[in-house]
Amino acid sequence: MDGQRVPEEITVIVPVHNRIAFLKRCIAAIVCATSGKYKCQLIVVDDCSSEVLGEALVGADAANSIDLQVLRLDVNRGQNVARNIGLSKARAQYVFLIDADIVVPKAYFETMLAALRNSGADFASGFCVQAFQGTKPHGCCRRCFHSFNDYSPASDAPGLSDTGTLLGGVCLFRAESFEQYGTFDETLRGHGDETAWMTNACRSGARGVFVRDATAQHLVHRDELSIRPLFRKMFRNGLNKGRSIAKAEGAVIRAKDLMYCARLVGHSVRSNCYLGIAHALHQVGFLIGLHNAEL
Repeated sequence: MDGQRVPEEITVIVPVHNRIAFLKRCIAAIVCATSGKYKCQLIVVDDCSSEVLGEALVGADAANSIDLQVLRLDVNRGQNVARNIGLSKARAQYVFLIDADIVVPKAYFETMLAALRNSGADFASGFCVQAFQGTKPHGCCRRCFHSFNDYSPASDAPGLSDTGTLLGGVCLFRAESFEQYGTFDETLRGHGDETAWMTNACRSGARGVFVRDATAQHLVHRDELSIRPLFRKMFRNGLNKGRSIAKAEGAVIRAKDLMYCARLVGHSVRSNCYLGIAHALHQVGFLIGLHNAEL
């Protein structure tokens, strides 16, 4: 041995369905964050994209520190299926799950790994802030526009905070956690598809931590905010989130959930804000899914 530190191996799983332009930026960020620091097993699971992934993967294919594996599904089966297929091929002790529209900064992996080790938790995630590609669309207020995809817990305290629900789209796991608590529920699709796993794992003794020193970007194109597709997406995502929580914890509709929905409707009417309506539809879908998980 020449005294040089052998790079630690990590596994990064990226499920993708189209969004190739975003995937290219996602992969480039992963290459930059791992270069010279980690030996990275990068597993890209193509969930039957209609677009060709080749150009987006050039940077990873050429990187010496990246062991690139591309797995393609012949039928679109949803992110949880893609995640589980990626997990079946993972070989490292630590596994990052990163959606194709997420861009991580250069020190992201270091920060997350240190937090997970120091806390002894089973999984961890950080801030995810939107990075809109384009100008603000007409018909929405600035507040809703800037809060549309942001995620952060209620507390503003620095460091770590325990939580049972984190962003599965940009999250670090101990590989052994999936052996102990099982893999993702493949019957769930859309927003909240990872929530059931986290909730069930925590009910069985697992710990999740929110890392406030780690911030990733969620790329959102202006076209994704067009009214009709957005309304359908938000209602469906809320429905899936409600179903996930109902399956894990049982259906408990709280008064504050109803009040929140009423406030969103009131805001959208007063401000003529269609994003407010989209938020309200998400909450309506959530309440329906919570009330009847079998819908």
